[in-house]
This record gives sequence, structure tokens and C-alpha cells, in this order.
Amino acid sequence: MAGYALQFTDESLAYAIHHIRGVYTEAAKRLGLSYNQFVSMRLTEVQASLKNNKLAVNENELNKRYHDHLLLVVDGESFIDTGKIYNKFLARTKSGRAEKQQGLKGVAAYEGDLVRGKVHIITNENEIKSFKKGEILVTPMTNPTFVPAMRKAAAILTDDGGLLCHAAIVSREMKKPCLIGTKNATKILKNGDVIEVDTNKGTVKIL
Repeated sequence: MAGYALQFTDESLAYAIHHIRGVYTEAAKRLGLSYNQFVSMRLTEVQASLKNNKLAVNENELNKRYHDHLLLVVDGESFIDTGKIYNKFLARTKSGRAEKQQGLKGVAAYEGDLVRGKVHIITNENEIKSFKKGEILVTPMTNPTFVPAMRKAAAILTDDGGLLCHAAIVSREMKKPCLIGTKNATKILKNGDVIEVDTNKGTVKIL
């Protein structure tokens, strides 16, 4: 029962994000931003920008955040960094990347042949058009809008999800090799990485 409840929560969150997308798209349009820029804003920045009809944060900063950023919590207060602190953290992360690569594992939602291909990370539906046939889809979690990319994918990797999640169900229907629950595939892997996905062992190896 607990497992079902957790899975239901994952699915509910995925569909909620899918349906709220229209609100985000309209808000981004009113502020003259792209969807990716808008979702890189903090709630307080969104509120201030809409209230004053003027951006409360620089567009270049939003572009940096979307590419990657570091969220810090100090004495109960949080702030986002894309500068020196982020770069120091990134350097430490890269230095330990080789070791982390060996530990990237997931649960097989559908087992298939050993698959090798290039990583293509997708976090929202605006990025789906750029996905090419034979690439390996890497994403936090899929939803119905991801199906076109899933059809083209040689294999699918997700950070989250359980055996009844959207990615698991669709991959079984499509007979696509799929590993779910890798926890940090979108953080360890980079676009263009050539990887080997072994769904029989539940492992991912960077070549």
C-alpha cells in the first residue's frame, strides 16, 4: 500500500506539471520570456515581475540558471548562484565524476538488448523536437508529451519513477529498454556522452 501511494504521488506530480504548463507559458509570454527562462525564476521573482510588469532578474542570469545552477541554503535562507561558488562546486563534481559513473544504476522497467548511443537530456516538451532517432533519452521523469521522443529513443533513463510510472508503462508497450529510478542520471550524464545501457544488469556505463 505504501509503495502504491508513493507511485501515485509520482504520477500525480507528473500530470500536475503537464497541465500547469499552459499557465507557465502564458506568464512567460507576458514577461517576454521563453518557457525555459520563466521556469528558471524563483517564485518571489515571478510575483515581483508580474506585479510591476518588469523583470525582477536579468535575462542573462536566467539563461545561466537554466543551463545549470547551485541552490544554497544558509541559516534557513536560500539563494541561487551561477558564479564563483557554483564554479568551485562544479570543479569538485567533475573531479569525482569518473567514480560516480561506475555507480549509476537503475531498475529495469523493460529489459532489452545491450544499447549504446548518445545521451540526449530532455527536461520539458520544448526540447522534444531536437531529439533524434537512436539517441538515448535521459530525463527526470516522462509524461504523455514525451511520447514522440520515446518512440525515437534507443533506450530510456529516468531519475525518478517506479514500476507503474509513465516511463515504465510506455517503455513496456513500445518494447524499449528502460531504466527508471537512477536518481541522478540527468546530473552525472551530459548531452553527447556515449553510454552503454545494460537493462539486464540495471547499469549505465560511460564509454
